[in-house]
Amino acid sequence: MVLRRAHHSGWQFPAGDQRLAILDGNFVFGLCAVRRHRWLATGGFDRNLNFTADWEFWQRLILGGCLVGLINSPLALYRLSAGTLSSNHARLLQARLTVLALAAARSDLTREERRVIAAAVRRERRHASTLLSRGVRPRTRGGGHC
Repeated sequence: MVLRRAHHSGWQFPAGDQRLAILDGNFVFGLCAVRRHRWLATGGFDRNLNFTADWEFWQRLILGGCLVGLINSPLALYRLSAGTLSSNHARLLQARLTVLALAAARSDLTREERRVIAAAVRRERRHASTLLSRGVRPRTRGGGHC
C-alpha cells in the first residue's frame, strides 16, 4: 500500500538555500545518485553512526558546496516495517541530536546556520520529550549501518 510520496505538499524539496535546509532536516532520501569523486572527496557515510549517517553525509556534501537536485517522479518504493532502523523513533531522535551536534561543531557556519541548528535541536528535544511521556524509549539492540 502506498501511503505517500517522499516530497508532497507538506514536505517540499528546497531548491533555494540548501545549506539552511539540510541543517534543519534531511530532505535528501536514500535512493540517490552521487558522483563517485564527490562521494570519495566527502568521505562517504560515517561508519560510527548507526542511524542518520545519510543526513550527516548530505550535510557535509551540501555544506562543502554541492547542490542536490530532485527527480520528482516515483522511481522506487520504500517500505517501513517494525524492527527496521527507520521504525525506531527514539533511537532516530537520539541520532538526529548527534548529527546536529556534529554540524554545530563545524567552524564554517554562518550565524543564521547556527540559529537553524539551535532551533532544530530544540524541536528534536521537544519531540523526544513527547516520546518519553508516551513511554517510548530507545531499544538497546544493535543495528546496521545506514
